Amino acid sequence: FLKLQELAGQAAADAALRQNVGEELQRLLDLRVANFAKDQPWVGERLQKGSWIHRRDMSIARNFLHLTPELATYLRQQALPQMQEAIAEYSWVAPYWFVTRYEASVSEGVQRHLLDSPALFQAKARILQEPQQELVKYLDVPAFAVGDLFYMQNLVAALEAAPAEFCVAFGEFALCVPYR
Repeated sequence: FLKLQELAGQAAADAALRQNVGEELQRLLDLRVANFAKDQPWVGERLQKGSWIHRRDMSIARNFLHLTPELATYLRQQALPQMQEAIAEYSWVAPYWFVTRYEASVSEGVQRHLLDSPALFQAKARILQEPQQELVKYLDVPAFAVGDLFYMQNLVAALEAAPAEFCVAFGEFALCVPYR
């Protein structure tokens, strides 16, 4: 909202509204970090009803759904160790998280939902800031022949990521300089 207001040339139009929106944004960002939990909440007494087990299907994607660059930056700045631990565990628990239309699921499902791949890919790209060479390993085929937004977002994130190193070839020799 704040950026749209600036782009529209209305940044000075309503200072009180901008102040309220900015404060609410900060409150929500702080809440997101304070309530971050790596482990899924659907255990024990919360699973007493048998029909609730389907909620575990969201265990991998739930913390990073619809991750924006601004939120990713904030999570990186405020809780990087927690983010690293969560992403590492999710990658271990669900080693095929990046496979489009993976044919396994919790309970009696036959296919994973489409949210694990974009959620974890965006987390690796935007929070962990993994280099291009690492990210492209996780680019699978699009889930749909035309208009797969998740695939396009992952592709853009991979293209925007910095390469791990820059190399210049001199005949049969190469000089490589690491980034960062």
